[in-house]
Amino acid sequence: MTSTTTSSVAAHWDGLATLQDQGDGWQRPFRLDPTGEDYDLNPPLWDGAARSVGVRGRWTVDGQGTWTLPVRVPAEGQVTLDLIVDGELRRQELAAGEHRVSTEVDGPGEIDVWLPHNGIVDISAPVVTGTATAAPVEPSGPRWLTYGSSITQAGGADGPTQTWPALVAQRRGWRLWSLGFGGQCHLDPAVAERLAEAEADLISLCIGINIYGNGSFNARSLGPQLEGFIRRVRKGHPTTPMVLITPIVSPAREETANKVEWTLAELRAVVDQVGRSLIARGDANLRVVDGLTLISAEGMAGELSGDGLHPNTEGYRLIAEAIGPSLAEAMATGQPS
Repeated sequence: MTSTTTSSVAAHWDGLATLQDQGDGWQRPFRLDPTGEDYDLNPPLWDGAARSVGVRGRWTVDGQGTWTLPVRVPAEGQVTLDLIVDGELRRQELAAGEHRVSTEVDGPGEIDVWLPHNGIVDISAPVVTGTATAAPVEPSGPRWLTYGSSITQAGGADGPTQTWPALVAQRRGWRLWSLGFGGQCHLDPAVAERLAEAEADLISLCIGINIYGNGSFNARSLGPQLEGFIRRVRKGHPTTPMVLITPIVSPAREETANKVEWTLAELRAVVDQVGRSLIARGDANLRVVDGLTLISAEGMAGELSGDGLHPNTEGYRLIAEAIGPSLAEAMATGQPS
């Protein structure tokens, strides 16, 4: 009888700021480093930072046996993980409670796991059994940081590889760090500081829909706040290519005044004005993309959205196709710092 051996495997997780120890061998990915922050001052942001949008790992494998990643979902409900084997989506896993993402190993190959885009998950060290061996792959490629709202998080996509940032990054071979926070894109100083500190070859900012929905800034305050946010990021990245994306269309909100008495169309014009003003005053590595060009009003009022605000999987695919060339052009012509 041949005995079965089990051994732990190292991991190089990408798309995150830190892994926070949860005890008993569990770690929680955070997309913003919470060190020194008071969660009670902004609970929704730090809850969003613990959602593992765009966080992924890659391993080379060989031999025969199984490769397994233990995961734990600390909240009620299910989350979705994508398991990719040799470049092909093997399956999407719905995980709840303690769960094991597992696949057979039979000879040389490569395994990728994308952690959930729609919830919080804890992870433990991967393990292999039998004669199987595994080694983590160091992340490579240009690093793209993208900041935005639930539309950037894309929690309604079918899986973590189907968000629009994930689709762009996979096609272009970029290292994605997604800072999409559902309901929480309000130009927080903590986000600007982290963006300024992080390594980046490209930065994109999709600004506006949460500000409209929450009334967090008005016609007097948004322009200076957005310019200040960009200037703060620029302190760490004076010449890094940066793309400012105005809000995509939301038909019911375009001409409807919010609680601070301005419409989404008016807000979009201010975001555009800030970007173009900074360009005119010498920011040669900033460009502005009109969100109205990324997805149609007809689609958002119909088959591409269930609520007229958030695209569905097909809508995110179309956004990725539309925005990808502008991001690639910015990456190619900019001067990373």
